[in-house]
Amino acid sequence: MTDRRGCGLHEREVPLTVDDSQRRSRNRRLALGAAVLVIAAVRVWYCTRVPVNTADLLRSIHQSLYMLRDGLGVAGVPLDEGLSGIGWARLPYSYPPLVLPFFGVVAALSPTLFAAKLALTLVEAVNAFLVARITSSRWLGVLYWASPASIWWVSGEGQFEPLMAVFMFAAVALLRERPLVAMALLACGVNVKVTAILLLPWCLLVVERERRPLLLQAGASFAAALLIPLAFAG
Repeated sequence: MTDRRGCGLHEREVPLTVDDSQRRSRNRRLALGAAVLVIAAVRVWYCTRVPVNTADLLRSIHQSLYMLRDGLGVAGVPLDEGLSGIGWARLPYSYPPLVLPFFGVVAALSPTLFAAKLALTLVEAVNAFLVARITSSRWLGVLYWASPASIWWVSGEGQFEPLMAVFMFAAVALLRERPLVAMALLACGVNVKVTAILLLPWCLLVVERERRPLLLQAGASFAAALLIPLAFAG
C-alpha cells in the first residue's frame, strides 16, 4: 500500500487545503457572476426588440402619459381616435390600480418601449435575488433569471407579471419574521394582478401556525393594503 496518489491498490484521499477551498469558492463566484452578466446582456438585447406577440405594453405607455397629464381617473378612458390602431385602445384600461402608476413612473423618465421593458427586467432581477434568498441557493436564483419564458415575455414582450411576482416573493421572504408587512406586500401584488390572491390561504396558514397572535392583525394589514389603492383609483 502506498500513500502516493494514482499508485497502489488503495488511494488515500488528500484533504483540500484552505487555498484549494478558497480557489474553488472564488471560481464558483466567478462562474455565477459570468452567468448573471451573460443573461443580463441577452435580456437587454431583447429589450431593444419591438414586441411581436402582444400590444399591451404600448397601450400601457400611452395610458400612463394620459395619467401624467390628467390623473388616475383616465384609467377608464379609451385612447384617442388617432391611437385606435394600438391593441385594446378602444377599451377602458381595466388592470388593477398599481399597474398604471408603475408605468407612469417609467413614462415620466422615458416613455419608450425600451425603458418600460428595461424597468420590468430590473424588477425581474430583484425577483431572481428573492428566489435565491428564499431557497438559500444562488444558482436557483440564476436559473430563474435565465428562464426562457421570462426572457421572452418580460424582456422581449414587456409583460408586467414580474411586478406582481416581486410583491409575492417579498411576502414569502418576510412572512415568518414580519407577517404584517408581508401581508401588506401580498395585497400590493393583488393590486397588480388578482392572481396573487391564490397565495393568501397559504400565507394565512403559516401565520396561524407560527405567529397565531398576529393572525387578526395580518388579515387587517392585507385588507388595508388592498383597499387603499382602490380608494385612490376611484
